[in-house]
Amino acid sequence: MPPKVSVASPGLLLARIRAAGGLTRQALLQETGMSRSTLYTRLDQLLGAGLLVESRSGSPTGGRPASMLTFDAADRVVLALDLGHHLARVSVCSTEGVPLAERRVQTAASGGIADVVASLSDIGHELLDGFDDQLIGVGVAIPAPVQTHTGIRWRSVALPDADYPMLDDLRRRFDTLVCLENDARALALGTLPDGVELGDDDVLLAVKFSTGIGAGIMTGPAIMRGSTGSAGDIGHMRVTNGGAVCTCGARGCLAATAAGRSLVRDAARDDIATAEDLRRLYQAGDPQVVELVTSAAALLGRTLAGLAHALNPAVIGIGGTLGSTPGVFETIQTTIREFSASRIHEHASVRLLDHQRSSVGLARLVTDTAFSPTRVDAMLDE
Repeated sequence: MPPKVSVASPGLLLARIRAAGGLTRQALLQETGMSRSTLYTRLDQLLGAGLLVESRSGSPTGGRPASMLTFDAADRVVLALDLGHHLARVSVCSTEGVPLAERRVQTAASGGIADVVASLSDIGHELLDGFDDQLIGVGVAIPAPVQTHTGIRWRSVALPDADYPMLDDLRRRFDTLVCLENDARALALGTLPDGVELGDDDVLLAVKFSTGIGAGIMTGPAIMRGSTGSAGDIGHMRVTNGGAVCTCGARGCLAATAAGRSLVRDAARDDIATAEDLRRLYQAGDPQVVELVTSAAALLGRTLAGLAHALNPAVIGIGGTLGSTPGVFETIQTTIREFSASRIHEHASVRLLDHQRSSVGLARLVTDTAFSPTRVDAMLDE
């Protein structure tokens, strides 16, 4: 007989139902070992608060229809702000991360972080005006190391002002929960399709190859953030001796050799200023750009092959402006295979990730935070 699941509060009960994608009352009685009266009292609390919805479906045996309890995601939305070095995406998403409205914004010409946040907030309000749904939170992905639970972020090229109170500003503008996450980790959180989960021992490695290079790592359902919020900062791994000076001040970093910013520098052309320019010219078959980007993709692939031996991932996701480009993705995928053992690459699913995966990850982060057991229990106590 499987062990009982400990559910000590309504919040934990809701978390169990959400994790399972819905459960019947009978299944909950069997899984938790709770008395019928206690279980039904807690379910009534959750139903009364509009956190659960109960529906009946026909029984395959023709008997009494089963009553299925699921999280009530109707009329709830998340605002996702995905900030890049030169481009930002503002999206209104469902709690599952389905994009309902989106706008892309160039950010390179903006005067500073505060100006970028003000501009994106205005766009966010414009998009939200088209919905009557409740905004449960704002998720923000930034290209910088960040301690998600404290909001502390480290200085980066894209966001040099680490003292700007981004979280406080956004809370004031939207009067709701705000979650801050590193952009590559947001990508990792959104990598798996709905309904697909990692086993407890499975590892997911998601890589963003764009103006910069970063990674997000998941072990089972948990995202790895590290003690300073710098887990996955692979762009500053030393991969060569010497070479150009990196933005971190060191030489030989992966980013200083292979990131989009470095390729723009090496191309030294007036028509190449961003990773998007590189992508466009790569797809057009520009010889110089194809050579630069292919070489960088191969170096990234060799680096990821080494990481794959350390992590033994079940899933490797490749995204970002350059990483999601057909041809570039295949180079990375092929190089991982060439530089790793068969027991590693033959059991890893390598996937191309589109830009919406980050918004999906932010929506999941906000939803999990907004409806965490602690928050739910506090809300019901009130």
